[in-house]
Amino acid sequence: MKRHRKPENEQLNEKLKEAAGELLAEEWAAAEETELNPVLRERVMEAAGKERRKSALRRRMVRIGQTAAMLVLTVGVILFCIPNVRAGFVNALVTWYDECFRVEFNPGTLKDNQDADPIVWKTGLTEVPDGYELAERNDCGIGPWEVYMNSAGEPLIFSGNTDRAETLYDTDFLMSETRVNGIPGYCLQHTEDTMTIVTWAEGRAVYSVASYSPDITMEQLIRIAESAE
Repeated sequence: MKRHRKPENEQLNEKLKEAAGELLAEEWAAAEETELNPVLRERVMEAAGKERRKSALRRRMVRIGQTAAMLVLTVGVILFCIPNVRAGFVNALVTWYDECFRVEFNPGTLKDNQDADPIVWKTGLTEVPDGYELAERNDCGIGPWEVYMNSAGEPLIFSGNTDRAETLYDTDFLMSETRVNGIPGYCLQHTEDTMTIVTWAEGRAVYSVASYSPDITMEQLIRIAESAE
């Protein structure tokens, strides 16, 4: 049976529809050599011209984007070398992190008249787990600070601050209520590592005991906190 071949202009017209007006280079070459009616030739030329313009625009936009990126990077590096700019950037980054990934937490109660309610600080822990020794003790300006270390290098930290001091915790802590010597407090358990914290307030003083050891349970940490004097 003899097959009837579609005319060249019909074949090209179907290709135009399939390619949604975008012709490949070889199709354009075929169109150059084919006897087409003027209307179809005009459509072919229009589609090919449109594709060339789009390609040229894409290349131009890529070059503009690359130039702009290099300019921004160069200016950023120059500005970052200026100490004040660098410090401002770091402070802005820390502020953004605190606002997005941290919560301000303080179990204490604010009191306006500080002179009428002076703080009598606890100086430190009287009981620590076996294997821990005092490695550092000082007053950081807002309260006591003690660091105990074991042979594995896992710190146990006791600290205190006033109820007006800012205390920030990452949002990936699980928080629950507890009591330390009958005083309401909170337990904080980090969701990704072994860090646990017990914190409570006595008057205007806020205390916390933090452990980084997987061997110290929350119940043990509460008992350690209760030994503070």
